[in-house]
Amino acid sequence: MEERNAGMAFGKMKDREGEREAHMQGKEKGKGDAFHAAKDADALARQAAALARDWEYARENIYPILTAAGDGKFLEGLAFLPVLDLAVTYAVRLSLPGGREGIVRVKDFLPGDYGISREEMHGQAMRNMGKDGYHFERMEETLFGIPGFSRGDGPVRMYVLSNRTGAYGAAGLLDTGLIARFAGGCDYYILPSSIHELIFIPASDVEEAGELDRLVEETTLAAVPERERLSFHSYFYDAALQEVRICR
Repeated sequence: MEERNAGMAFGKMKDREGEREAHMQGKEKGKGDAFHAAKDADALARQAAALARDWEYARENIYPILTAAGDGKFLEGLAFLPVLDLAVTYAVRLSLPGGREGIVRVKDFLPGDYGISREEMHGQAMRNMGKDGYHFERMEETLFGIPGFSRGDGPVRMYVLSNRTGAYGAAGLLDTGLIARFAGGCDYYILPSSIHELIFIPASDVEEAGELDRLVEETTLAAVPERERLSFHSYFYDAALQEVRICR
């Protein structure tokens, strides 16, 4: 089970010189606290796994995660469907103590346990996306002055697509209806910032598409953790066809 926007750590006991007995009692208490915390964590993990296997619960709590396909190491053991040169994986969301939220990744055997096909599971996950508040926001930063980008009346325009929480928001790429409404009949280049967000740039602001791939690769290698990377190249939204394709 993974936790979102949260972490858990155990405190370390400090030895106090001249307080040997108190120190030893503290050590025993620390061991006991850690033991109970571990037991609680194990119980929570078992409960989470049980909920993830229950389709009645998972039906309303399963969501898509856009994932790098690459060499497949981040897809091992997971249920997924290919899209472009990426993959759609899935996660069941859970509420954790303390107001935290966790996810359980959907393993490749779970659709069978659910008694449904992967396509049916995908359809339900896509429907649940509607509850996530996907939206576009104008970026404050610009690409003004970078070779390959030009706009006669000012800096290059950039828009971020993500969801309400900012977690796993790159899945918005799957919602072509949302993209079409945003694009308003215009073509866009799409930069895969990470699994959490995408950056849209009007095609009219880009002079050399090859510069986009260079920018994506350099930025991804320098600033994005490997597990959160999507790809090292850009994508293109064709407004006439209302579809996204690989831009190479």
